[in-house]
Amino acid sequence: AEAKSAELATEVLRLAHAADRWSEVDEAFPGVESEGGVPALVARDIWWNLALWHRDRRGDEGSAEAAIERALGYDATNREMLTALVEIRRHAPGRPLVDALLRLSDVSDEPLPLHREAVVTATDHVGDASLAKTIAEAMLDKAKARWASEGSDASSLPATSASWAIDVLVKIYREEGNSV
Repeated sequence: AEAKSAELATEVLRLAHAADRWSEVDEAFPGVESEGGVPALVARDIWWNLALWHRDRRGDEGSAEAAIERALGYDATNREMLTALVEIRRHAPGRPLVDALLRLSDVSDEPLPLHREAVVTATDHVGDASLAKTIAEAMLDKAKARWASEGSDASSLPATSASWAIDVLVKIYREEGNSV
């Protein structure tokens, strides 16, 4: 039965592409998925393709975001999907964007700019100094480790990121009434 489900799901994906019948897949797939037996990679691909259809063809970012999250349920560290999620969430900065930026930073070759954006979002849009402080501290740790391992100069990304994180942390500590 599982092999038949896998074949059926693979065929659904192929036919949906060939016939451009994503509205039918969008309507039917959640029920098929809930019955079980759909291989994880096939489910991931169907949700991802539904996300692209919602975003690119329908202009429905809310449905695209939900489909990306479903796809990430099968492949939590997929950089392409996390990048798409961040791009969508940038249109309404808030805690969900912060979370997506941090998830993407975990798999990114350049996590420091993502941490910086997360700190700014936590401060300016979420209004959560504690969250911003936690992210800035993690950013500082990553910047220091990278700076030390690469022997970077003072104008390098790790050095400027460390400096920026320190400035943010000093500001937060002062606002909290702590002496620095």
